[in-house]
Amino acid sequence: MKKTMKIISFKELSKIHKKYKKNGIKTILAHGVFDVLHIGHLLYFNEAKNKNRKLIVSVTSDKFVNKGDGRPVFNIKDRIRLLSSIDCVDHVVESNSPSAVKIINALKPNFYIKGKDYKNNKLDLSKNLKSEINSIKKFDGKFLVSKTKLFSSSKIIGKYDSDLLNKEMAIFFKKNVNLENLKNKILENFSQINNSEKILCVGDPIIDTYKYVTSLGKSAKSNILSTKKVSQKSYGGGIILVLNYLSNFIKNIDYLTYSNTKNDRVLKKFLNKKVKLIKINSKIINIVNKIRFVDNYSKNKLFQINEGEFSDENTDKKISKKFKSIAKKYNKILIFDFGHGFINKFLVKEINKIRKKCYINCQSNSSNFGFNLADKYKSAYALSVDELELRLSTRDKYNSVNNILKNNKNLVSNSKYFIVTQGDKGCYIVSKNKITFIPTLIKRSRDTTGCGDIFFSTFLISNILKKFNISETGIICHIAAGLHTGKEGNDNIVNSNIICNFAKTYLN
Repeated sequence: MKKTMKIISFKELSKIHKKYKKNGIKTILAHGVFDVLHIGHLLYFNEAKNKNRKLIVSVTSDKFVNKGDGRPVFNIKDRIRLLSSIDCVDHVVESNSPSAVKIINALKPNFYIKGKDYKNNKLDLSKNLKSEINSIKKFDGKFLVSKTKLFSSSKIIGKYDSDLLNKEMAIFFKKNVNLENLKNKILENFSQINNSEKILCVGDPIIDTYKYVTSLGKSAKSNILSTKKVSQKSYGGGIILVLNYLSNFIKNIDYLTYSNTKNDRVLKKFLNKKVKLIKINSKIINIVNKIRFVDNYSKNKLFQINEGEFSDENTDKKISKKFKSIAKKYNKILIFDFGHGFINKFLVKEINKIRKKCYINCQSNSSNFGFNLADKYKSAYALSVDELELRLSTRDKYNSVNNILKNNKNLVSNSKYFIVTQGDKGCYIVSKNKITFIPTLIKRSRDTTGCGDIFFSTFLISNILKKFNISETGIICHIAAGLHTGKEGNDNIVNSNIICNFAKTYLN
């Protein structure tokens, strides 16, 4: 990028401060991402420039932009170049920090200005504003809130993203949900979750390994496809993904797990350190590794190998005994039954004894198909299955999901909330004999691995908050699950900022 007098480095800020202070000229700082410039920015900059002040704009560098997948739309060089072309902007500087504090400390401006949306501190999703205001006050500076009409780059980007929100969802919103009210509730509650509830998590830990390959062609001597390895990456999956996601929202999370040198090393690498481990020693049981071979060009999964599935009666009894001894200490117990051996028959028996505080996600997959059915759970506070698991549990292949739910009240009514997920179609939530269908919010996806786990984990969060009705809860769960599918690989990319930014952008 060609350097101009307008585009300055961080090191030059102190010189700028001294120069203008010496000449009795006031300075004002505007800070932000400024991804897609619009008329609102021009009005905002002109207001800041008023009274012959020198306007310095600091721009958040790409790596600190936390607005979800695909953001920023324009890289830092393009954003700085465009800002420097605006007449009322005197200087532009890149901010290599998650907040404007370092810029403020170096520049020592007379004023620091933010848009009208920052008048409500609940919309300060990054939680940086308080420290920025404290910094400006140290230099006897003043914090200003713009009075100009509020626009949003995120909303403008969202308005033209026609693939993201579908017509079915739009109709559902119109009939069932006040969008503005839901947006405000999400921003108010998800941006600052304070809870003292103790959560115990139980379930199969999984490592998802993606091996990217290119096809070389058919082998000359046998009828097989020959490939070449390009790269490899591993992610914490199964209950590890769930724990990493929940640790963004919940302070007190304990995880009951098997422990040995190998397992401890894996958990140390992939699991958030906020999660407290309750360990049962086992030399036999290792963490399941799912190895997926992926075509490097199309990103299509070719085939999968599962390693490390387990079953050992003595070890199974140990884990169920420990569960029995600690379960009473917790407000809620979250169980992810992936059917790889962790949730054994002895543990199921203990779970069924304390069912009123258990949130259970029971899943069938290729390695346990037909053997891991939800009807083994006599009841739960919330029980979640997907459509195929429901059909297997009820032995009903052809009926509609709605009719299956109506015809199997013994299974459905045993839980306060019975949830059936249908991928990109939507979900059913049954409570107090009322069946509610909520269509999927985000249709497009890169990789659906783990999205059901994020969906049900979000249901737990929403339930803890106690602020959302059934339809609203389903929508929030769809938002979180849909955002998770935006990145290839089973990595946790969803947090409160991402959910709140989505709400600001699309729920209008």
